[in-house]
Amino acid sequence: MASTISAGTTAGTAIVVSGDTSGSLALQTNGTTTAVTIDTSQNVGIGTASPNALLHLSKNSGSVDLRMSVGGTLYVNMYASASDTTINNVAATPLTLGTSNTERMRIDSSGNVGIGTASPDALLTVNTIASFGDGAVGTPSIAHKGDLNTGVWFPA
Repeated sequence: MASTISAGTTAGTAIVVSGDTSGSLALQTNGTTTAVTIDTSQNVGIGTASPNALLHLSKNSGSVDLRMSVGGTLYVNMYASASDTTINNVAATPLTLGTSNTERMRIDSSGNVGIGTASPDALLTVNTIASFGDGAVGTPSIAHKGDLNTGVWFPA
């Protein structure tokens, strides 16, 4: 059965489900498949009737994509499947991670990673002190790719 909901004032606009004892709101497709659920904790589930996070995306098989775009330009695509998890900045702009509104790490459009710098000039640029474990002979802290049992270690 289709229903029309008339909008009221901003303060009075609401969808009220009378007779509902669960307190959650579900939108269904085909009259039986729950597409979107908003539970009493204000968690929103897409593809799940039991969301356990503020935004919970779920799919029984295949992959789940979350895409963010601005002005029609796709910037971030988050992808998860049984064999792969990817966060991809689709645009040719840096992907940055930060804390306290300060950039801490950057991956630029060339794939260079900068820690403590917004201008990495190599595959990995660390612009601060880097700390490594002690390591030992045969299990060094810093090793060459492909030869992980020789390299630099620090006696404790």
